[in-house]
Amino acid sequence: MSIRIKKKPFKKKIKEPDKFEILTQKALIFAKENGKAILIFSVALIIITALSGILITRYKAQKEDFFLGMYEDIINANKDYAQGNYNEAQKIYEKVIEESEKSSLFNDIALVGLGYTLIDKGEYDRSISLMEDLVSREKLQHPKEELYKNLLFLYRKTGAEDKAKETYDKLLALFPNSDINLNDSQVAKQ
Repeated sequence: MSIRIKKKPFKKKIKEPDKFEILTQKALIFAKENGKAILIFSVALIIITALSGILITRYKAQKEDFFLGMYEDIINANKDYAQGNYNEAQKIYEKVIEESEKSSLFNDIALVGLGYTLIDKGEYDRSISLMEDLVSREKLQHPKEELYKNLLFLYRKTGAEDKAKETYDKLLALFPNSDINLNDSQVAKQ
């Protein structure tokens, strides 16, 4: 019995280079002819990328510093309010309101704090205006039930009984489980 050895077929040598070889040759020729331009473009791209990274990092740091500053201001205003330093609290709340975006959480907190400060200072008309603005906002990040209760208190305090009744009805319509009583003489900040 004879063993047959299978012969491997030999690849034929291609007389013409294939498409990959042609493309590679063209790329090398292009690189050799335009070496300086490619180097300049590459360096410029690296510089632009590095500068972009630096600017983004700087922007993030500035944004973080801004938010930390706002947070610190809110804390200080709340401390002043709690200690009865209403004028100082008012200045800080107004600064935060001026420096923050209208739709930001800091703005909402500062407006509510300013409203309470104005109530305690006896500036009821300004506080009413603030509270009305706050309850009219759709995306307010503060409990509206509390704001309606404060409005009710303010309207009663200023003798605007019609508006007090209207606010009371709206409060009960929006918050049916509210523990508020229109005739309660102690309707005030919660």
